[in-house]
Parts: sequence; C-alpha cells; structure tokens
Amino acid sequence: MMSNEVQKARNETKTIGVIIRTRPIKDENGKIVLDKDGKPKTEKVFYGRIVRVENGKKKQYTKIAKNATDARKVARDLANKFDDRGSLGFEGDKINFQKLAAIYKEKELHAAKFHGEGESRRKISGIKHHQHAHRCLDVLSNYFINRKITTLNANDINEFKAHRLSTPKENDKPRSIASVNRELEVFRSCLNFAVRQQWLKQNPFRLVKNAVNKADEVKRDRILSFEEEMRLFAACGKREITYTRGGRFGNRETTYKEDDEQANKRKHLKPLLITALDTAMRRGELFELKWSDIHFADGIIKVRQTTTKTGKSRTVPISPRMKQELSKLSEQKQNDDDLVFGVNDTIKKSWKSLIKTARIDGLRFHDLRHTGITRLIRAGVPHAEVMKISGHTQMTTFLRYLSITPETLNSAATMLANYQAQFLKPQIESVEISNAVN
Repeated sequence: MMSNEVQKARNETKTIGVIIRTRPIKDENGKIVLDKDGKPKTEKVFYGRIVRVENGKKKQYTKIAKNATDARKVARDLANKFDDRGSLGFEGDKINFQKLAAIYKEKELHAAKFHGEGESRRKISGIKHHQHAHRCLDVLSNYFINRKITTLNANDINEFKAHRLSTPKENDKPRSIASVNRELEVFRSCLNFAVRQQWLKQNPFRLVKNAVNKADEVKRDRILSFEEEMRLFAACGKREITYTRGGRFGNRETTYKEDDEQANKRKHLKPLLITALDTAMRRGELFELKWSDIHFADGIIKVRQTTTKTGKSRTVPISPRMKQELSKLSEQKQNDDDLVFGVNDTIKKSWKSLIKTARIDGLRFHDLRHTGITRLIRAGVPHAEVMKISGHTQMTTFLRYLSITPETLNSAATMLANYQAQFLKPQIESVEISNAVN
C-alpha cells in the first residue's frame, strides 16, 4: 500500500485543476469601471492550471479560459501538451519567428565545420553555402515580424507564397517560382528545426498541398553549341574591340587591341571553361580545386568531399584537351595547395565580359555543367556512370540536366525509322506479291 509521503509527493508533482481569480473591469480606454458606490467593478477570470516537476523544479502552467467548464478542458490540454513535449512545448508559445530565425542561423545555418584530415575529413555541422539561406530567412523575418511560431498555420504559408510571387524583384522584373520555392524550402526547414526542439508539435507545411511544387518551375535547358564554344574560347585570348567615337571625332570607328599583360589576366578562363564542360563539375568545386587534386599520370581529378554539394568525394576523368590546358597552367603554380584557377569568390564580371565579347546570349556559367552532362549522355556513357561523374545521387535531379537537342531529335527519328523498317518492309513486300498474283 502506498505511503502518505509518497502519495503527497506524487500529488505535488502532478496537479491539474482550475483557478478562479477576480480582476477589475476596464472600459475601452483602459480605465477601471466603478459601481454606484465608487468601488471598482470586478469579474471572475477562469484559468486551466497544471503543476509539474521537471529537473527537480516545480513549475506551474496556466492559460485563460471562458468559464469553469472550459478551464477544465484547457487544463487537460495543458497536461497533454506537457506529456508530449515537456516544458519545451510551453517555451514555443513565447518564441516569435524573428527569434526562431536568429536561433536557427546560429545553431544550423553557420559556415560548415569539419572534423578530421584527408579522406577521413567529415562535415559535422553547418552548411557549405549558408549566405543564401540567411537572405531567405531575412525575407521571412521581415514578413512575419513578431508572429508567435505556434500561431503559424497553412493559410499563412499560402499567403506568404502569394505575396512573394506578386512582389517584383529590385530590377522590377517578375519574381520566379523557383526563387520563391527556395524561400519556402528555408521556411519549411526552419519550422522543422522548431519541431525538433519541441517548440512546435507539427510543421504546418504538412497541411499545405504542393507548398513547394518544383514541377511549376521553369527548367533551364540552355546548352552550349560547339560553334558557340569556339567563339567563347576565342574571346579568352587577345581581344580587338571596335567602337564608335562620337563628338568632335565625327562618329569614327576605332579599334583597340589588348596587349599581352591584359590578355594574361584571363589565362585561367579557357582551362576553367574546358574543365567545366568536360567534367560537369559544379562551380564551387571548380573554384576550390587545388593542384594536389589533379593526377595527370592517372588521368583523373579527385574532387574532395569538403568541396562537394553532397559531402561525398568522387573522381572525374581528365580529357586530352583538359590535360593540355591544365599542363600549361601548372607551369605557373607555386605549390600543390594553390588553387588551380586562382578564383577565390566569383567570376561574374569576367563572365559577363566574356559572353558579351563572344556574342552569346542567355548563357550562364552553370549551363556549362548542363552541357557537359548532355554531351556525356550523347557520347554513349551509361546514365549510372554519368551520375557518378557529375555527383548526382537522385535520378530525378540528374534527368533535369539531360537536354534534348535538335541533333538528338533527328537521331531519335532516324533510329525509329530504322526500327520500323525491320518490320514494315517484309509486310509491304508480302502485300505487293499478293497484289501481283491477284
């Protein structure tokens, strides 16, 4: 039989009930209402209440209710909430989205941290490219401001999506569905973080149908033709720029020729472009490539797992023209830890100038990866092997990079015609013989 001491301790540890308090009645201006005797009018206020002990400390949790019956229901809900998530569930009631975003940035959206050396080096926290996620969180924080995260619902997600799609970019161009989807993905990840911290019971994204629908995104299928490739390579060398001088020069055409020093500033571009096209490596992987990663004798490049998007290392082949260009470039290296292409951040300015000189429209640097994958497939390399080279782990993602070119369509039509001819020709001959007999 349970002792009185144990029973008392259990009652103190777990209490559920109703609190009735009185408070003065206030008018719409916040002033206390008085009765005819000049005394403050009061009203009863009902609260659901539970008492729990966690980590040796007793805590009371209350919530206002409409009446005594509702207070009992509120108390039961509070008890269930505590049983599900403990005191953390009540902490979530106090957190607004701005605070959640700040904690999420600090805990998970920081620069990647690694452990170990060489092949055993592994990422233990953070993400490689966290700046974009920070920008998305800033957009979300400005929209939801001080909204409590426990009040967010499916309708809020749909309204945010509609708001962002209707808001043009800074250059007044329409905002793409893909851009808004990236923001929604960060939003969803942030709320998943809150669920893991037990501040939310469930993520409201689970109640939204197709919140992030990638099928609606406009897929880029721009690939570089071989003729455009020649123009791009030519633009990497010495340039002759012809322009018209107005004013007192009377609209006279003038040709400006670069010297060796100016052209030498772009010496890394042609090897970079060829490597991008022939390996289908990602931009970040190319920029972080070191001479120690290149093995000319074996004809391979080892892409370090610390530079990849998936966090897994892989090996890519060196084509003959790659070997030729990289060998020339290697003559100027200082040590094996030097970056191959000497790019620390971006080549936006160089790229913009390059495609303008080459007179190529609508080409982005990432399209070179797209082109490389398409060419490997057209060359007859099996899909599984191309995925190993490109670093794709999901077939659905990989297939988005496979573009259908006019040459591919013509080849498909020819193959279909040859296949049909194998079966149709004997039947046609049989019909012709039958007609001749009749």
